[in-house]
Amino acid sequence: MSKLRLILKENPLGLVFNGRLAKHGDVVNVEPEFAAELLEAKAAVLMSRVKIARDNILVGNRVCAAGDLVDVTDEFAKRLLEGKVATVAPVKITAKAVTVDGRSYAAGKVVETTADQTRVLITGGLAEYAGEAVWSSNQ
Repeated sequence: MSKLRLILKENPLGLVFNGRLAKHGDVVNVEPEFAAELLEAKAAVLMSRVKIARDNILVGNRVCAAGDLVDVTDEFAKRLLEGKVATVAPVKITAKAVTVDGRSYAAGKVVETTADQTRVLITGGLAEYAGEAVWSSNQ
């Protein structure tokens, strides 16, 4: 099962990631079970992956090209989606079989879903993002 990318809002437990003490704003990759604990405690925010739809779109401090996959906060993802400069990144089904909008998909199938469906599939361990992000922003 793949790890989830989170942005830490706080670190009350003094958690160490990659050999150093994590601080507010750090992007961390954690196992789904630990991610659920951090999200429930409101100590972190889940990142969303979007696919840039047009060339020369500024995301954080990077100029992105059409087709680039970038990890951003949910709030920033909503702004990009509403402005129609990005789409929800496709996901690859990792569970044996998953039903989305009445259609069944087998493991390994790449599917395009809504932002809400993607969140449910990924946090539930049923899917992972298809393709690697070229960049992550904590904007």
